[in-house]
Amino acid sequence: MKKVLYMIVGTAIIGLASCSKNIDSYEGPTETLQGTFTSKLSGKPVQSDVGQDGYGSGGSGTNGNGTRIQLRELSWSANPTSQYVTGKQDGTYINTKLFTGRYELTPIGAFVPFTTLDTMDIKGGTTTKNFVVEPFYEVEWNSAPVVQADGTIQANATVTRGTNNPAYQLNMNDIWLFVNASPYIGEVTFNGTYSYSHPLTADPGKWPYGQQYTFKTKPGVKIPSGTWYIRVGARMNVTVGGKVRFNFSTPVQVTIPSAK
Repeated sequence: MKKVLYMIVGTAIIGLASCSKNIDSYEGPTETLQGTFTSKLSGKPVQSDVGQDGYGSGGSGTNGNGTRIQLRELSWSANPTSQYVTGKQDGTYINTKLFTGRYELTPIGAFVPFTTLDTMDIKGGTTTKNFVVEPFYEVEWNSAPVVQADGTIQANATVTRGTNNPAYQLNMNDIWLFVNASPYIGEVTFNGTYSYSHPLTADPGKWPYGQQYTFKTKPGVKIPSGTWYIRVGARMNVTVGGKVRFNFSTPVQVTIPSAK
């Protein structure tokens, strides 16, 4: 009887060891995909909104306001589940946890949508894929920000169209000077007490594209001393990937000294 019991226990242990071996036999994702979104007009990285999809730079969320890449791995299926790489606000992106395979890449952001898709192999460690895009707007600073006597901030910037495609030359819908205590500024991550939505004229088509414009924080609201960041964001009413997305300037740091 004892012999039979020993045989049963031994068989169970071998079975468990075999299952453990099968579970651990698959290697984790180790491939890296990285790159930059560059403006066709200026040659500069395309400034983006903060990702805000809840999954970070290697996630699978679909709610990000900024630039992202839809990935579809074609190695095993002709109709795979999509995953997403969320771009950074400086125009770069990186994902360090992808499986080796053949992927279809679809860039999504505040730029003219791509009519053809890239298909490429991701293997060998690090794969770099840069995208040249036509942003809806180019937003450039003309001068350093100045702290006014009333405690507000103002700076000059220029907004120009980033594409000649008439389908994406609609009237401007919103233009903001965003303010935040962090350099990560976007449609969600801003301080509403000091940020200011600049009024458009009765005819939004008359926005002075290509001309210097003075942007201000919320009139009459004093910003307390400390380190702050400002960023201009402009958008038209065009939905890309389920979102109406802003084009941005770079974030700029502003130090407001303590009152004497």
